[in-house]
Amino acid sequence: DRYTYLVEGCVGEFWTDMTGMHTRAARRWNLADMREKGIRFGKALQMTNILRDCAKDLRIGRCYLPEDVLGAHGLRVADLLAPDASSRARGVLFDLLRVALAQYRDACSYTLAIPRR
Repeated sequence: DRYTYLVEGCVGEFWTDMTGMHTRAARRWNLADMREKGIRFGKALQMTNILRDCAKDLRIGRCYLPEDVLGAHGLRVADLLAPDASSRARGVLFDLLRVALAQYRDACSYTLAIPRR
């Protein structure tokens, strides 16, 4: 969660603040609510990147999957390339996909609240 905030969530926060300060129509926003939705939108985008690139990243020695989620499924990073771990690894991916989908739900209302002009 911290990683996805630092990589993309902060971008959503920044652009929400910029839009809120420099767009007249955005002055009607509840800025705190929109900022939180902007953060969640950015995090969802980053989690999408993580899930999309997971296999490729593992092959080059990188893993961006949260250790606590891996541990909840009885996995360590080193286990992920083992063929017999694929069913447990699938559970990790499904858990993270559920998180991203919840964040994308906020992204929908965020996007619809952005002024067209």
